Amino acid sequence: MKIPTKEEIYFKFFNEVVTEYNIDIEKVDFNIPYKIVKNLCDSLNIDLINLKEPFQIAKEQVFFNFDEHLNKNGHIEIANKIASKYANNDKINKLQNLPTYSRYPRYSNSTNTILFQSFIDGNSELFLHNSNGAINRLTHNNEDEGHAVFFNNDDDKFVITQGDVGNNYSKVVIWNSNSNERLLIGGDTLFASMEAAYDDLSERMKIYLDGLNATHSGEQIYRGRYNNQKHDDTNVTYPRNVHPVVRTHPVTGRKSIFVNKTFTTQINEIPKAESDSVLAFLYSHCAKPDYQVRFKWQPHSIAFWDNRCVQHLALWDYYPQVRSGYRVTVKGDKPF
Repeated sequence: MKIPTKEEIYFKFFNEVVTEYNIDIEKVDFNIPYKIVKNLCDSLNIDLINLKEPFQIAKEQVFFNFDEHLNKNGHIEIANKIASKYANNDKINKLQNLPTYSRYPRYSNSTNTILFQSFIDGNSELFLHNSNGAINRLTHNNEDEGHAVFFNNDDDKFVITQGDVGNNYSKVVIWNSNSNERLLIGGDTLFASMEAAYDDLSERMKIYLDGLNATHSGEQIYRGRYNNQKHDDTNVTYPRNVHPVVRTHPVTGRKSIFVNKTFTTQINEIPKAESDSVLAFLYSHCAKPDYQVRFKWQPHSIAFWDNRCVQHLALWDYYPQVRSGYRVTVKGDKPF
């Protein structure tokens, strides 16, 4: 379906854009996007509905004035066009039977079902329109669920967003429609080899970093962090040390990058601006997936890592669930 922009339909909006961005009208060709989409659809044997003409002859404006979204009239025009073209299509008939205030339908070819979002009890919940015509409610939470997408071959699992978007809180959840419950996932830990990251540096960068030292401090991460728990750290002195930017493993002799975004504040031997740029490069370089493994925790899992040459990141993607465990740290040696 090719939905035109409101600038294609209404001259007043087109004129606003032309005036604001000083566009040469002679160079504007609204047919180009349609031709591209049409050629693609033809190559894939897909029907294409062009809504330009229906929108142009619509009695009421089909777009909001304040942004590019379609208003109620626009959605009605689309629905009428689809209904007239696919009047005898089983998918359309199923859609027509969905409850009022339903949206984001996702049709499964393998199960002949429709997953959709509808408002009930003040929240947006998920429902499944089964092949037998029954409509089952899947979620019963006090949170909004939406934007569900099937993602496996059997179409019995789907991804949804969950939470209160208005208060900037939302998460991604995987749901199992067979058991009608959330899959217990999340809380993985990423481990990254700083030896591999160092090996992947250019020879010139290795030479540049050789002999440089950086300051590491807990001040900027911990100062005031627990004030909301009535913990006064005014008189607390947080650890501060200087370590080589590239350290050597005392057992293997391999070199690794030894800076991190949390505690490293500056490379000491170079100006602050230069240090910021070099550290930004190293942080980005070390974060490449090429050097990572992802550990999925299970009950009674045990993970060992060498903190001298490995960085880790615990993913906090399981709120409001709790991940519990024990960490034991072996006293280290002085980096060199």
